[in-house]
Amino acid sequence: MRKLRVIIYGRGKLGSTLIERAQDAGVLAELRCGRSEDEAPEDAGLLVLAIPDGAVAERMRALDALYERSIPFVHVAGTLPSRHALPSG
Repeated sequence: MRKLRVIIYGRGKLGSTLIERAQDAGVLAELRCGRSEDEAPEDAGLLVLAIPDGAVAERMRALDALYERSIPFVHVAGTLPSRHALPSG
């Protein structure tokens, strides 16, 4: 069974805390700048957007081109609905 790789976008307090806790728990996780346009790792299994609420829609449009639709993601924006979907669906 392959290990799930979590990609966390946002190097602020929340993103830094999430990566620390994930790694402490043995989760394969990577922290990226919220504006990163780096290529998506082939084994990405979950995206976490820990960025300001107002930046989520724009980041999702940029990330939509980098990741397959089958990869789930979550955001931690308190002002957006939890079912906020990537533009491609």
